[in-house]
Amino acid sequence: ALEMVDRMEQVTIVAINGFAVGGGLHLALACDFRIAADTATFWYPEITLGSVVGTWQMSRLMRIVGPAKVREMILTGDHYTAPQMLDMGLVTKVVPRDSLLTEANALVSRLLEKKAGILVQAKATINALASTSVSDGFAVSPHLFLRSSQSFQNACSPFDKLRVSGGFSVHGEPACPEQSRRVEP
Repeated sequence: ALEMVDRMEQVTIVAINGFAVGGGLHLALACDFRIAADTATFWYPEITLGSVVGTWQMSRLMRIVGPAKVREMILTGDHYTAPQMLDMGLVTKVVPRDSLLTEANALVSRLLEKKAGILVQAKATINALASTSVSDGFAVSPHLFLRSSQSFQNACSPFDKLRVSGGFSVHGEPACPEQSRRVEP
């Protein structure tokens, strides 16, 4: 179930209020945005229960906070505050408890202002890059599929009028599909 949340095309947001422990913390890790109340507490109790955190959860956590913090969190079973999790990069934002849902809904509203197809493409690119090495990341070319979208072409049209010969490029290719033609001022 956690992998299903992680692989959803739609942007996912979790509002964390209270305890994010074990499976609840795993679910939060699967989401794109994690907004926490300033009173939220996080920990992995598995080590104190005689168990080990699953490999998917551990690898996901490792990509977010790094191996040193994973060792600390998993091997000690220590409790962490929301501000500590913000410092580690595990949560996106910490807000007063009373404004948690207001902040989460504000993020939803900002995302709804964006084109859904572009959000899906951007999220897919981010996810692809998150699971590749830096050198392999160069093979992931987001501008190739973004260039084909109508939204991207519409965004480029104002630049057609301003562009002088030569223009600008992304990885040696014209950033806008029509860039190769010369536009007179």
